[in-house]
Amino acid sequence: MTLLKVEHLRKEYRSRIKNNTVTALSDVNFEVEEGEFIAIMGESGSGKSTLLNCIATLDNPTAGMISLNDQDLTKLSDKLLARYRRDHLGFVFQDFNLLDTMSITDNIYLPLILAKNTIGKENKLNHLSKQLGIESLLNKYPYELSGGQKQRVAIARALITNPDILLADEPTGALDSKNSSEILSIFSQYNEQRQTILMVTHSSLAASHAQRVLFIKDGKVFHQVYRGNKTEQEMLLTINDAMTNLLGGIA
Repeated sequence: MTLLKVEHLRKEYRSRIKNNTVTALSDVNFEVEEGEFIAIMGESGSGKSTLLNCIATLDNPTAGMISLNDQDLTKLSDKLLARYRRDHLGFVFQDFNLLDTMSITDNIYLPLILAKNTIGKENKLNHLSKQLGIESLLNKYPYELSGGQKQRVAIARALITNPDILLADEPTGALDSKNSSEILSIFSQYNEQRQTILMVTHSSLAASHAQRVLFIKDGKVFHQVYRGNKTEQEMLLTINDAMTNLLGGIA
């Protein structure tokens, strides 16, 4: 079942310095099936983060369509977008975005509180904290945690609403190799449970955990590779070959 459709997506910005138009996305087209784990890669400035922000409804496209569960997000008012974002999307970012003035428990509960949907919140928290190995952290505060622990908390916060799709922007960018590997394993485990994941990353190692990798260049999706029956190591080699051949050898 197709969960997400992106058709002829275009995003332009007005440069304040040179007073000209900058095209971040020119004509992006792709679909995401329910239960897929997709990574988006590209050079710096290729438009991959802009694309994720448009899908996350954090930025408005200039033209084109973004449809999630047959709902065209580009047609919704700001008020309806905020509600749709809250009810259907989960977010994991490089810098965690946790609130230091709130306990870990309250950080995780925040999306439910904003949605005024707190029924069964304790059971949801207990289930997620056990799966993510953060049970001993629930009474602490973000400033007391390591980067890897913060990202686990951020994942719990993103998943507590049972989102249709989990959007991750460089989720391992601020982590060391050990914590990065653990976070990517967590993503893979949740994907095995049919959680749909769309992840932007510059890391071929991170992307090797995905089922499909989209490469963006000059504001368009111009190539993709599929995992199929490949191991993570074989997928990593395929991604590196694609980057060498198609992206001019960037790492």
